[in-house]
Amino acid sequence: MAVDEKLTKQITETLDSLIEHSINNNAEEKTMALIVCFKYIDLENENKKLTLTDKKYRAWLGSDITHINTEQFEILYGMTQRKQAQLRSHIKDCMPSFQIYGKGKHYYNKQEVAKWLENYKRTNPFDKK
Repeated sequence: MAVDEKLTKQITETLDSLIEHSINNNAEEKTMALIVCFKYIDLENENKKLTLTDKKYRAWLGSDITHINTEQFEILYGMTQRKQAQLRSHIKDCMPSFQIYGKGKHYYNKQEVAKWLENYKRTNPFDKK
């Protein structure tokens, strides 16, 4: 395993444990844990965009990373940030995401959103990206 893959694996494990930790704590601790998680995601994303070719960056997005931001989601699934916002705002069966106090960027768990998208495409076959 390359150093880069080890770093991605470590960051992913750290994010997962921080999110799990935040679920079981009070609002202030939960918010701080999520802020740290989101900063990790953004910093790793910027590092990858600077150091990888476009093809390798897309391959990395499709790898074992578990959490992505809206920009990464757009690249990975070809869905604009505007369309993502529409799907997150549905009253019934909205697209699952993380956000702190209703402000700032949205983040996604790739596994959860992949399941949601599969169901969405099945139940809305005429809705284009």
